[in-house]
Amino acid sequence: KRAAFAVMKRNFIGYFSNPTGYVFLCLFVLLTSLAAFWPHEFFNANLANLDQLTRYLPLIMLIFIPAVTMGIWAEERRQGTDELLLTLPANDFDIVIGKYLAAASIFTVSLLFSQLSNYSVLVSLTNGDLDAGLIFSTYLGYWLTGLAMLAIGMVASFLTGNLTVGFILGVVFNAPLVFAVYTDAIVPQAGWARTFSDWSIASQIDDFARGVLSLSSGVYFVMLIVVGLYLSMVLIGKRHWSGGRDGESMLGHYLLRAVSLVVIALFATLFFSNHDWVRVDATEGKVSSLSPDTKRLIRSLEPEHPIYIDAFISEDVPESYVKTKFELISMLKEFQSMAGSDVIVHLHDGLETFSEQAALAEERFGITPQTVRTRDRGAFKEKEIILGAAFSCGLEKVVVPFFDYGIPVEYELVRSIVTVSEGTRQKLGIVRTDAQLMGGFSFAGGMPQQIPRNELISELEKQFDVEEVDPTSPIPTDTYAAILSGQPSSLGPAELNNVVEARSRRDSRLRFLRIRSRGSCRTQAAMTGAEKQSPGGMFAAVSRMPRAISTWGDWHRSAW
Repeated sequence: KRAAFAVMKRNFIGYFSNPTGYVFLCLFVLLTSLAAFWPHEFFNANLANLDQLTRYLPLIMLIFIPAVTMGIWAEERRQGTDELLLTLPANDFDIVIGKYLAAASIFTVSLLFSQLSNYSVLVSLTNGDLDAGLIFSTYLGYWLTGLAMLAIGMVASFLTGNLTVGFILGVVFNAPLVFAVYTDAIVPQAGWARTFSDWSIASQIDDFARGVLSLSSGVYFVMLIVVGLYLSMVLIGKRHWSGGRDGESMLGHYLLRAVSLVVIALFATLFFSNHDWVRVDATEGKVSSLSPDTKRLIRSLEPEHPIYIDAFISEDVPESYVKTKFELISMLKEFQSMAGSDVIVHLHDGLETFSEQAALAEERFGITPQTVRTRDRGAFKEKEIILGAAFSCGLEKVVVPFFDYGIPVEYELVRSIVTVSEGTRQKLGIVRTDAQLMGGFSFAGGMPQQIPRNELISELEKQFDVEEVDPTSPIPTDTYAAILSGQPSSLGPAELNNVVEARSRRDSRLRFLRIRSRGSCRTQAAMTGAEKQSPGGMFAAVSRMPRAISTWGDWHRSAW
């Protein structure tokens, strides 16, 4: 309306008509730039994003937002112009929305200057190779955060006529939403601490910072804005319902309405957080979302018990592991948001190798710090990092002690989740050959040498109950879901006949995994064990292959 626009224009021009407005604007741009690119964290991470700024922005806004809102109504009372505004041909909503739009415009201008500054730095550092979708979603989250905190700060301004008190109340009212992310420092119960942390601004802005536009986070900020504006309308209309014969009854009436609105906002936010139907990945490479096949697989799971994922991740990781860490954290959060109560993620991020959480990871799951060799400023160094996860469902447990770079993180997570959700593992037979995949001893050269277990077996043990098979006697085919034979050319005639006979007794839907000595792997179909044998090669005859292992060759082609 014209009256609301006039109020907005008056406050917006008035804010920038004195040097104070420009001082706050420059200070905001300076603080956000320092938070985004403060060495050495930004350059050590080697990622063209604003994760550092996302971490510190709520704290910056906790000072900047009350500085904007403290004079919204307190200044009008101090100058005595509040009566003039209340006599305008406009209702209370027009005045409140005009004031709010003025504060929102001031914040938007400040945020635009910050965005231009940070965007230009990122473009120069990346030579223009920047994910515009990620930057857009990140600043959209910043903008929604500011709008929500402005609505709450306005309530503080309508409560007092003193600018200093208005600023302090604005900080106090917004502080619980900002500091709720640190609840675990004062609340000993992990469940309650996680619940309070999920209601913090930092947790809600996290989706936007990863490039995901989520319905639940949007509803969270909208509900805060609605509650703040309604409370401001109730306070500005106090002249209508306070005092006189009906003052107390009207106070109870508006108090009940305000409490009811807060309860509705809480339940709406809780409902959409558990039913986050809309999640749009705005990143260019869709790196912050799960693949369609993974989503279908997770939705089809019907575990008897909730699946618990305990992930332990170091604070600082070498440059070569930054991408793996980013994908691991992002995928775990997507699993949590999509699966709801079926998958419960306990993310222990920012660990030090000698911390209490690191000791817990080693004691309960056997996840220990791994020593990796990295190159830092031209020098090779060794560094211990923790990058593992444990999956449990009922009595089933799978532990991935370390996510090495080059291994598809999404595949590792899906395989582990499916394995623990099935309740019982299928048995995989490894035929004993000279390849000694299960390990053993070698007497080559006249000296006994211990042969370690092949890494392929370690990978298969994450999903199957692996057992060595003796080929000197007939192989029971009903016992194993799959049979793998490495270097079958080393078998004798009788042993080879037992392997071929076991294969012929199974159905014809077989797949063969051939791993050449040079390290490439491919999946071949419709090959018999006797037709395709060759010295130095390795063949796996797999019958009724499960979904996860049937795509093993495709997932690990690059790793091999």
